[in-house]
Amino acid sequence: MRVMEEQTAKISNRTAFLLAVTITLRSMEYFLPQYMADSAKQAFWLSPLFMFALLILVFPAYSIILKTFAGMNPVDIMRKVFGRVAGALVGAVAFIWMVILSAFLVRYFVEGLSIKFYTYVDTELLLIFILLVIGFVLHFKTVYVSRINDIFVFIFLFLSALSFILLLTRMDVKNLAPVSSHNVPSMITSGIGGLGIVAIGLNIFFLTDRIAYKKNFLFSGVGLSGFILVAGIVLLLSTVGVFGYSVVSKLTFPYTQSIKTIHFLGIDRVDALFVPILQFIDIITITMMFFIVLTFFKGLFKLEEVKPFIWLLVAFVGALGIALANNFFDLLASFREVFIYGNIFITLFLPLVIAIVAKLRKLA
Repeated sequence: MRVMEEQTAKISNRTAFLLAVTITLRSMEYFLPQYMADSAKQAFWLSPLFMFALLILVFPAYSIILKTFAGMNPVDIMRKVFGRVAGALVGAVAFIWMVILSAFLVRYFVEGLSIKFYTYVDTELLLIFILLVIGFVLHFKTVYVSRINDIFVFIFLFLSALSFILLLTRMDVKNLAPVSSHNVPSMITSGIGGLGIVAIGLNIFFLTDRIAYKKNFLFSGVGLSGFILVAGIVLLLSTVGVFGYSVVSKLTFPYTQSIKTIHFLGIDRVDALFVPILQFIDIITITMMFFIVLTFFKGLFKLEEVKPFIWLLVAFVGALGIALANNFFDLLASFREVFIYGNIFITLFLPLVIAIVAKLRKLA
């Protein structure tokens, strides 16, 4: 009976990748158009090629980790690979980063709600309400929240695809050129920076004690990389390709502001149909980040149960979110200057190091 309960409490390979799709695509919609427009200029639409080439290298590392250390907490894996003290230090750094990243995402989400929909609502009150919702959801098992995503991800994908198609009909080819060899350095650097955006979704694979590893994990990873490539190019073409990089680089929420311009079957403000689903997807994204924080917290302090600490961590992350920046523009600047590179180091580089050291020490 206990074995069956443990199996049903696991996140399946399919569900884990669907969560990665949800969080990655939503992160790209939020951050990718403006970042690429500003850093790659008119060569923005080619930058995802470099993202794909680099991203595809990380999934073998995650595959080795999930296969070799099945069911282990990520901090326990680091202790086993790097040694008790060094592993605990690395785990502490990863935990601190996940806390900071979660604080940033919840603050960004709340600021977005305040700017786009609830202009006259106090931002801190809105933050408290969102944190109360998240704190309540965190008392349920991770697998239950992830299975809800199994349903909503397809609605999200349909709406995203519909918006991309409707926007692409208005794309101006002049916004895609000129492109020459002189653009290659900016394409490479923006592609590397783009990895820090898509890495937000790949954090889901740090739930090493919750994900049930399957042999097709690596194949699914290649598929996810391909999805990110295609989705990235189409997203950029339907935003930067429509309005031009000089306009998009100055927009606060390029994707949201783009779908506000859609007119479909004589209906104005089609974006109103998108809003409830997109807000629900944002809640799923932030909630899963909190689950990752709790997972690291549990492993770092060797706890059997983390439920007594949920509200404490939620309150701390919320307070940190307020303290991160004085205003929304400072918050966005910190993402470009700090968070992109932190994501690359923790979510992409660290798993590679873990996998390589595990191989060298013949643990894998």
